[in-house]
Amino acid sequence: MKMTKMMMKMTKALILFIATAMVSVVSASAEAPAIGSSLTVLLDGKRIDFPDEKPQVDSSSRVLIPVRFVSQALGAKVGFEGKTVIITQGAKIVRLTIGSNAAFVNGERLVLDTKAVAVNGRTLVPLRFVSEALGQKVRWDGVGRRVWIGEEKVPSLQESDVKVYPLDGFKKYFTKAMNTSYLYGVTDVTIFSQKNFPIRFEDDFDNVTIYSVTLVPVKDYFEVQMNYSGKHFGIYYLTGDGMPRSRFNSAKYRVNNPDGTFTATFSFRTDGDLYNYSIKNWKDMKPEDVKYVGFSVGLESLPLLEKPFVN
Repeated sequence: MKMTKMMMKMTKALILFIATAMVSVVSASAEAPAIGSSLTVLLDGKRIDFPDEKPQVDSSSRVLIPVRFVSQALGAKVGFEGKTVIITQGAKIVRLTIGSNAAFVNGERLVLDTKAVAVNGRTLVPLRFVSEALGQKVRWDGVGRRVWIGEEKVPSLQESDVKVYPLDGFKKYFTKAMNTSYLYGVTDVTIFSQKNFPIRFEDDFDNVTIYSVTLVPVKDYFEVQMNYSGKHFGIYYLTGDGMPRSRFNSAKYRVNNPDGTFTATFSFRTDGDLYNYSIKNWKDMKPEDVKYVGFSVGLESLPLLEKPFVN
């Protein structure tokens, strides 16, 4: 009797869970870990890139964002008259002066909760400015340090700027694997990068959203912290030596965040690699040695995060 697609999905997910559960986890803090020092600005769920000056929090705990890149992402034009920023968006004209907390929209004055500032040649404006002057829905997520502008719909893996490759070119990363569950039911490989976060893994059975994957130095070792929503899953590191290094998503090192997401802490180096995979030089693994991070989420297209810990 042939297995239904749903039964195959459930079987695959169970095998992946068992495989990742076999690996030990190093000691970690039980408190909510920091997801990352940088702020992420998302427009309709897609990240806005800032080539130089980044979003930041000022001394009044107000979020400031570079006005040019956000305005341009919204289809507006940005110009300057001395210290005054002029933003044109259709029939709307917005004026804001550096050092002032007042903005003028078609001549009508708005008072913001902090002042615009100039940092390294870029003008940073308070987040509230985007909402009140540019007419966008804005939300600040303090847990994930994310600014949501517009709709909060995260693009799926298929909707993102990713590359799909045949599976054959990646089988070399699994030649020494202790089991075959990693490639069970896999048809091809989807490669994405840090710039694609947040990203959603979804099919008939799975629905997981990954917001960030961060390598965090802790004393003389590293931890990997992952902020996500949806079902829990394990990960594995691919270094190119043919042996995937699985990491279990332990409830002991997982935090339920106030915004409904989870932050899971995974070990980077662990003696479990010695005991489970006979990797004698497990202590020598460096961040740049990890070519890909894999996610045990049961998709037919294997999702791999490339160069995960290389800036």
